[in-house]
Amino acid sequence: MKEIIKEAGYKQLLGIIEKTYSISRQKAFQIVNFELISTHWLIGKHIIEFEQKGKSKVW
Repeated sequence: MKEIIKEAGYKQLLGIIEKTYSISRQKAFQIVNFELISTHWLIGKHIIEFEQKGKSKVW
């Protein structure tokens, strides 16, 4: 009986660890995606400013 209780507790612990890892991994993906999008946006901004030579929109 004691082993069943220990096993159930161990499975619960593994479940908590798995959920914690999954949540943290998702947050890391979101942060990385945000930084990549920001970086690409800034690169595009620099290219446009270079092409326009400081002028407003060139059509």
